[in-house]
Amino acid sequence: MSEIDIDVLSQYDISINRTYKGRGAIICSGENKSYKLMNYNGTICRLNFISGLMKYIRNKGFYNIDDIVRNKDGDLISTNEFSETYILKEWYEGNECDVKNNKNVISGVETLALLHSQMRSGDFDYDGIVPETPSLLQEYERHIRELKKIRTFMRGRKRKTSFEYDAILHFDEYYDLAKNAMEKLINTDYVSLEEECKKKKSFCHGNYNYHNIILIGDKIAVVNFEKAGTGLQIKDLYFYMRKVLEKYNWNIEIGYNILEKYNKICPVSKEEHKILMVMLEFPEKFWKVVNQYYNSNKSWIPDKNVEKLKMVYTQQQKKEMFIKKMSNI
Repeated sequence: MSEIDIDVLSQYDISINRTYKGRGAIICSGENKSYKLMNYNGTICRLNFISGLMKYIRNKGFYNIDDIVRNKDGDLISTNEFSETYILKEWYEGNECDVKNNKNVISGVETLALLHSQMRSGDFDYDGIVPETPSLLQEYERHIRELKKIRTFMRGRKRKTSFEYDAILHFDEYYDLAKNAMEKLINTDYVSLEEECKKKKSFCHGNYNYHNIILIGDKIAVVNFEKAGTGLQIKDLYFYMRKVLEKYNWNIEIGYNILEKYNKICPVSKEEHKILMVMLEFPEKFWKVVNQYYNSNKSWIPDKNVEKLKMVYTQQQKKEMFIKKMSNI
């Protein structure tokens, strides 16, 4: 542990036995608790909201979440001698949700449904600014503009890589898929449902994936609420489903089980189901891979990105069959 870490940790009233590096952070173990020390570059307003939301969720009976620890001065942010800012969170030492394990997958979606049921009652008492999760319509508009820009850039390249040739060959197909999904979303009740969520203070985790689900024996913890805010909770379910189903090659049985388990705890309306299917139709994986390419060193394309793009093509037919069957449920 560096002198900087020691300096920051000394600002907290905690006892630490050992430390080790985690993903972008330092994990600190005490006798009965673990903590995660990490850089923080966001606003104090968002931290105050997250702290309030964590207290609210725990008061509802959902205890295994990574609350932010206040330092000896009662502040959520600590600063070192170089004016670098840090936060310390309660942490859970266990195993991440294994998407190759069907029981883990089901536990993950049941936990999401339980969490959502505690974050939609509308009695969150908070005086500060309540953030909103990003609008899907605005995101899709931006992604479509980015796809158009990337396609133009690739076509204008004189010396194209095999990645670029391959992407251009399929680009129009995925650009059309993106535009069609956008049009379908406009024709749903998405906007009015989002507005209703804001008024009722119905919250999303904002980044619910298997990395943020930790299994500790027979308990499950949910961590990393930094992107939490009001919004249609089906967005969390979509993000979890898409990540899992990509690993399972869009297996209809897995997808049905995920939706069924969630629906038993948090019923999904017909309109929400329709929006979920539209979200699955949007070619997010294709956009993500080509956008990473556009924002990187284009003279060298990592083999991993080439493989990801090929996987998108390979899975597209399975994905379309999945959406067609699930749309009729």
